[in-house]
Amino acid sequence: MVLSARAYAKINLGLLIHGKRNDGYHEIETVFHHIDLYDEIRLESQDKVSIETDSDDIPSDESNLCWKAVTLLNQMHGTKHGVRVKLKKNIPAGAGLGGGSADAATVLRLLPRLWNISVSDSDLADCAARLGSDVSFFLGATSAHGRGRGDVLEPFRLPLSYAIVVCFPGIHVSTPWAYGQIMKFEEREAGKLRERLQHALTDLRSRCDVVHNDFEEPVFRQYPKLGKLKHSLLEAGAVCASLSGSGSSVYGLFAENTSAMQAALQLRSNRISTFYTPAGFQIPSETVLSVP
Repeated sequence: MVLSARAYAKINLGLLIHGKRNDGYHEIETVFHHIDLYDEIRLESQDKVSIETDSDDIPSDESNLCWKAVTLLNQMHGTKHGVRVKLKKNIPAGAGLGGGSADAATVLRLLPRLWNISVSDSDLADCAARLGSDVSFFLGATSAHGRGRGDVLEPFRLPLSYAIVVCFPGIHVSTPWAYGQIMKFEEREAGKLRERLQHALTDLRSRCDVVHNDFEEPVFRQYPKLGKLKHSLLEAGAVCASLSGSGSSVYGLFAENTSAMQAALQLRSNRISTFYTPAGFQIPSETVLSVP
């Protein structure tokens, strides 16, 4: 059997770091939101596990998160199934867009069907949480309010009436390094980001602070080009702009699709990888294809 599906990327609409946890991770709060950018994944039945990718930036051995997803599901069910995973990469690596996590979550969703085994939603969620903090988000098809390490999720539909332009300048920001730069934490009420975001959408221009990302200050200090990229998006007409995750992608929200497309074309002319998502975008409900 052969199965194929799309693994969609995300941006973070706001990212607040509330403090350091006893387990060594940080307590964060964010809203995950899908964008119209995806990797293409194809799974084929075989006796062993193998990864094939068209990107030199992605490992094809046991360190690949998709390989870890296969291993973890086999361990959970006491099986030794194999699979050939073929990845066509469109989401840039190290961009703060969740490409690796999206790929791993998609593999988790496809494997039970490929292997003809029954896996509960709770077991899939447990595997996702063990693979990484934001893998759980990519099991779903809606936006989500994330808390804890980003793995405590409250899914909800967010009909974002703004077009999104995402720019990736080719800089790779280490997430552990970025967290290591956060030395102090602001005093603020936790758990209100979703509520504040939904309220701000009626007049986002006057409430741009709602998409504030705590990583911006240290990341922009280390990589001034990223701060300039945010400024370029605002100059091109973005209502507001922000870093996604720990970077290095920066996105802008535009009131109109036309102005967003014009900004994307302008930025591409400067040789910056740029991705456009129309206002109101939602990922398709189920995009798994069975190939004879």
